[in-house]
Amino acid sequence: MDKVCQELTKITHILEDARGGGQLNYVLDVLEPQLYSYDLSLIVSQANESFLQNVQEKNIEHKILSLKIFQFNLKAVLLYVIYFIPDVLSIRFHLKHMNTDLAICHGTVQVKAVIASYLIGIKSVWVIHDSQQPPSVLFLFRCVYPFCKHFIYVSERSKLYYEKSFPPLKKRINTVLQSTVSTSRFNGSYTPKLMEWSGLKLVSVCYINKWKGLELLIDISHHFETNTDHVVHFFIIGPILPTRNHYFSTLKKRIQIKNVQNIHFLGYSEEPLDYIKSADAYLSTSIYEASPIAIWESLASGQLTISTDVGDVSKFFEKYNCGYIIDNKKEIKEICVDIMNILSNDQSTVKKNALQVAKSEFHPSERIQEHISFYQSIFDTEEL
Repeated sequence: MDKVCQELTKITHILEDARGGGQLNYVLDVLEPQLYSYDLSLIVSQANESFLQNVQEKNIEHKILSLKIFQFNLKAVLLYVIYFIPDVLSIRFHLKHMNTDLAICHGTVQVKAVIASYLIGIKSVWVIHDSQQPPSVLFLFRCVYPFCKHFIYVSERSKLYYEKSFPPLKKRINTVLQSTVSTSRFNGSYTPKLMEWSGLKLVSVCYINKWKGLELLIDISHHFETNTDHVVHFFIIGPILPTRNHYFSTLKKRIQIKNVQNIHFLGYSEEPLDYIKSADAYLSTSIYEASPIAIWESLASGQLTISTDVGDVSKFFEKYNCGYIIDNKKEIKEICVDIMNILSNDQSTVKKNALQVAKSEFHPSERIQEHISFYQSIFDTEEL
């Protein structure tokens, strides 16, 4: 491995939109220079400060560009179209200037790096971080994916979704590499939170968006508050990006109409472990996820984890008995009964299994070796 890796001058990861989300954690976990025998670099745009600070602490060469990102409003779409070619040329210039041998392009809608790589004749890998996209994004992907021959899917469900939507992808070189999580960080000491609230406490960690199923969480909260004798509080830890303000207003309106008092949005936290371990259970009501890092973090913290059937969660839960799946197609009353049945039983074995699964299935160093093997297989082929 050392001999062939010496031939790999540089691998550059590209994030056209690094404002937030699970793909940032994915990239940070993969960017561990001491585990590679070749150079790593990063091209990034629209990055949040904590992400950039982590990159700088790892002493990774990086270039910050100002790229227009794809968003679902008329002004943003027009700017995206106007600056599309200049942005592609900018990425192309910096890939060439960095002497990049292999470009790792993150995000389905982030197509510019794939085109830029093709234009300068270097191989690229497209990392697919989702398992659902609206028609406009799928149309954009359809136009660009022929320029890329190599794909990483972060879950089997992502792979199934895209290969079903675009059958030619089955012939592309691909692999499935789940997101990772550090068990040493999430099974360490923590600062107790949520002590001011009595009763049972369920926590969710997520960026506020329509894929997280927060309407269901509100309805569950409302049912517990108005139709049961159980005192249950629900806490959502995560930021609200400016582009999600309108969606968040619909959630607040739903809460107001139902007069829900036991659901709490606590905003972004750099230490989600404090909240995860302070709760009685972790609850995810997501509609779509690929490889949900927040759920893997809950497992890594040894917490009781309850989730809807998203990504490959059910595969791990069923195989290792390390968590519980709730059916979001059931009536709210039935879902609440299922949750209380879970909370009412001794879950020490499930929690122990959760920690073991996180160590064996999601440890960063193991996944990095899989990344290295996949990258090397690409360099071993002649085709662009």
